[in-house]
Amino acid sequence: MKGFKRMQFRLAYSMAAADGTLSTSEEQILKVLAQAYEIESEEVVQLKKEASQIDLKALKTVVPYKKNRMELLETACLMAMADGQAQPEEWRMSIDICTALDLTRNDAQTCVRRARRRLISLAKQHGLVHELRQNLKRNGVL
Repeated sequence: MKGFKRMQFRLAYSMAAADGTLSTSEEQILKVLAQAYEIESEEVVQLKKEASQIDLKALKTVVPYKKNRMELLETACLMAMADGQAQPEEWRMSIDICTALDLTRNDAQTCVRRARRRLISLAKQHGLVHELRQNLKRNGVL
């Protein structure tokens, strides 16, 4: 399970960095994930470096159980939503992850719903509601 959580963190960081910048809320959620996954700060640095080396085509082999594959996509969706905007790079990456993990459209929709609920919960727990609201306003969503 420890290896899976590290893969999940690498994928989360990769999605957060896909648009070229990390927002404050993305950084905060990455810290929360690292803590939840029991990843030490020095290992976080290493995993961030490794994030760009994820072989999406190998993910299904490395993560054979659908439940875990859906967890990976949910976490990636969480990070795509974390800054209040969906960039084309994040959409492409989401599609690539779905394809690599052999997930259906319904699976993806389920992951997006779960990620949205999780983001709201994390935002409330970690004081990110104001920033997320500002990001959504800035991007014309609110």
